[in-house]
Amino acid sequence: MVEEAEALVGEFGSTTYPKIPVTDVGLRVTKYLSDRGYGVTITAVLTAAQALLAARAGASYVAPYISRSENLCADGVGTVADIAEIFAKSNLKTQILAASFKTAKEVLDVAVAGCQSATISPSIMKMLISHTTTDTSILGFERDWQEAFGDTTLLKLLKK
Repeated sequence: MVEEAEALVGEFGSTTYPKIPVTDVGLRVTKYLSDRGYGVTITAVLTAAQALLAARAGASYVAPYISRSENLCADGVGTVADIAEIFAKSNLKTQILAASFKTAKEVLDVAVAGCQSATISPSIMKMLISHTTTDTSILGFERDWQEAFGDTTLLKLLKK
């Protein structure tokens, strides 16, 4: 793991944060790398205890799995809230990078719970952006513009 992490950072630069699993060996590798100035993302986090151990080992990011936790009848969003609270109370600099989402609401819920970042699929991103009232509003703005100015664009009006 150390050799692979060093190779990745060597190839892609210091803004690369290799993903290391939250295991006994992974935590030791994280400590080793972080002591040498490497950024590390601890992945496959399912509990606040794992996140705390990762932060204490020097992880830059912890990646709790939200939907995977929920599928195991655990509270993925609640785990993120617990992690955020522990990190804040302990003055830990480690950031939360939530992953494994099935719904847009999960993304919003972890943000409210204190998550700084999330990895999300394009379909979840579309769900977060889209809203029928937004679409209706835009169509209304376009109709109002057409009624007031016809096919003239704002740029054409400003250049006059």
